[in-house]
Amino acid sequence: MPEIAMGDGPHFVALRVEPETSFLGTPPMTYEGPEMKYRFGRALECKLGIEIFGPQGY
Repeated sequence: MPEIAMGDGPHFVALRVEPETSFLGTPPMTYEGPEMKYRFGRALECKLGIEIFGPQGY
């Protein structure tokens, strides 16, 4: 990884990953798509101090 980070130009890295066997799975989604988008955007605004949605909230 250090050679990749220090090298010039773009790089392509292919990684082989194994599934995590101790993971219990994803909990069911309790929000619909649009609400998830706004919750994510509002969390980013709060955490990073940036504006994603305009003054009207979208």
